[in-house]
Amino acid sequence: MLYWRKKTTHPNPSTSRKVLRYAALLAIGCVVCVAMLEVEGRLLFGPNRMSSQMDEVVADPDCLYTFTPGMTLSWSMRVGPAETKVVHFGFSQQGLRDREYGPKQGNEFRILLLGDSFTMSPGLKVGQAISRCLEQLFERDGLRKHVTVINAGFGGYGPWQERVMLERRGFPVEPDLVVLQLFLFNDINDTLIRRGKNLRSYDEGNVRWERTLLPSMAWERRLSRFLYRNSKIYYETANRASEPNLLGELVERLPFFPTGLPPLKPSEKRNHQCEILLRGWYPELQEGWQALQQDVIGIQSDCAARDIDFFVYSMPWKFLDRNVWDEEVVRQASSPDQYEFGKDVAIARDFFARAKLPFIDMAGGLTAKRERLGELFFPYEGHLNAEGTQAVAEVLHDSLVRQYPPLTGLLADRTEPSKPGN
Repeated sequence: MLYWRKKTTHPNPSTSRKVLRYAALLAIGCVVCVAMLEVEGRLLFGPNRMSSQMDEVVADPDCLYTFTPGMTLSWSMRVGPAETKVVHFGFSQQGLRDREYGPKQGNEFRILLLGDSFTMSPGLKVGQAISRCLEQLFERDGLRKHVTVINAGFGGYGPWQERVMLERRGFPVEPDLVVLQLFLFNDINDTLIRRGKNLRSYDEGNVRWERTLLPSMAWERRLSRFLYRNSKIYYETANRASEPNLLGELVERLPFFPTGLPPLKPSEKRNHQCEILLRGWYPELQEGWQALQQDVIGIQSDCAARDIDFFVYSMPWKFLDRNVWDEEVVRQASSPDQYEFGKDVAIARDFFARAKLPFIDMAGGLTAKRERLGELFFPYEGHLNAEGTQAVAEVLHDSLVRQYPPLTGLLADRTEPSKPGN
């Protein structure tokens, strides 16, 4: 026993040196192989083309990510059961999907539409966005002031992120009125993600990508971005995996690697798009909904502090169409009473009334105008089509003219509308 302890306590120095030598040779060999592959890849494929979301989306500690002013965004749209197309559109130097705005003129009234991708209107031309449709409706009214409607929609954002963008990019364009658009089908999950949480049924790719943007995973994101820019091997591998942030994704999936986040549980097997329509809500749904309400009230408070008026509305979705409801919800449900028809509309109306928020009943307005609500949305992609943005603009116009005294006053003495500065 004493002999064994002696042998194990004092290993042979020559053996240790051999192990270190072999480890060094192995490391050098790996570096040489990687370098040779990198050189061969650059000769074979040419330079990296930085056209992916890695360059388009900039990580931001206050709102996960931002869209760079002056950038051109590539947006992937689903146009068939297994078919997508990429559309491209730009942001102004003010960081909005809109034209540039100078100082507000004396004969101008400005409305800022704040929201997510429904307000941003991906897949449509700038002239087909809700903001431009609404502006054209006010032009036809012949108001005593020119009504300018500004598009402050940011794809993938929830109210807490929109509040940050309102401060940074919304208030500087001098709005007289802010109209906040909600979309509860993903806003609740977007609200949870800043806490490192998510709903129990979720879009796995989107949630994993958002988690890599959290501050606790900053080093993986920075290293992944560096490799994507400078390594041909990483660039080609990441593109073939359709995941530019490949390193962050791999780290997120390693159960033994500390990320500072609670482990991501597998998504429960049901349609994640219908999660907020569940008849019985679980704690994460309740937590996200309560936090979202506080964010909306915070946005109203920010506006009030600057003497800016405020309205809010909740964007209904295709599931308010009974035909779509029966086809995509009822038939796929595990039981007939698993989901509640129109629950998103009901909880939004209840919240607006309790909080005494000035609101526009978008669901009521759209269903009164269109019998088949599902026809207002792209069938596979889910955002508003051109007919949909026009319909939403009409409801906004009619509601504001009826409910909002400053615009009602402008209608009292109609003249030929004049452009700002005339």
